[in-house]
Amino acid sequence: MSTSLSSAKLYFDIGIPENHAIVSNATLVTEPKLVSLSINEGSVGGSNITANIQGVGIATTGLELVDSVNGTSLCAKLTVLSYGVVQCQTKAGEIATGTQFSVKYGGVKYECANSDTTQCQYQ
Repeated sequence: MSTSLSSAKLYFDIGIPENHAIVSNATLVTEPKLVSLSINEGSVGGSNITANIQGVGIATTGLELVDSVNGTSLCAKLTVLSYGVVQCQTKAGEIATGTQFSVKYGGVKYECANSDTTQCQYQ
């Protein structure tokens, strides 16, 4: 996700730092970090999954939740509800228990950022 600093306000509690002109032309880039999944099981027609993905916000587009092994997109519809909270309505079909989820953004796949990777598995 890219956010232009021209629309952001930065406050420094110790005054203006040296070389502050460099900051005015910078772009803030964050990487999505999948931390956990909360699964509300539905049917083979689709389940609702809420994912905690740090680094994404309402304006984030082009985000996917994918099968970590084969890169297949798992969501029929994906909505960013608020900063770090993403809802995925899964595609019709059964997702195997233990399927490891990853985040795909900008063509790059990001694996589970939680040290307990079971938090990113379909249960």
